[in-house]
Amino acid sequence: MKRFLSTVLLSTSFVCALGAVKLDPVPRSATGDYRTEGLFQAGTPGPKNIDALYNRDFGSAERWVIDFSEPGKPKSFSNIPELQVQYEGEEKVLSDSGELIVAREPKVILKFRSIRKNALDRDRFASLIRKSKHVKAITLYPAIEGGDTALEFLLKGNVPFRPSLEAGRLLLDLKEPARF
Repeated sequence: MKRFLSTVLLSTSFVCALGAVKLDPVPRSATGDYRTEGLFQAGTPGPKNIDALYNRDFGSAERWVIDFSEPGKPKSFSNIPELQVQYEGEEKVLSDSGELIVAREPKVILKFRSIRKNALDRDRFASLIRKSKHVKAITLYPAIEGGDTALEFLLKGNVPFRPSLEAGRLLLDLKEPARF
């Protein structure tokens, strides 16, 4: 009986100790500030369409817009698909000669779930890139099971980004890095 009580007390104290640990969840709403690292998740389940990708100047930033729609719903009432925005910063390594070289270029990866129809045109990416101050290349990955797909923006440097949402669209703001 004593062994049973000590086991119960020990396991109870272990569970209570775990409850005291605070885990930071993945942000599910835009923070409003620019960052050079991190992960952002949002969206609603169900099939969606990607309708358009375009960019424009937005004050001191460059805004990339991805428009979505839901089958059978007007555009103004559409939700965005389940998505994840991930920033991977530049990684430099020391070469054998002692020089710093870029091992991984910075990029923003957008992952989408349940995309039924994708109207993005790879041929149009070249004109969008020419207009861009911060994006060097765009890669659209083919859809896999369930319509999951990804879009990757290869950046020209460690550019701070800020994701935000509007009805039926994802906004990705890229800002000139601060110079000191």
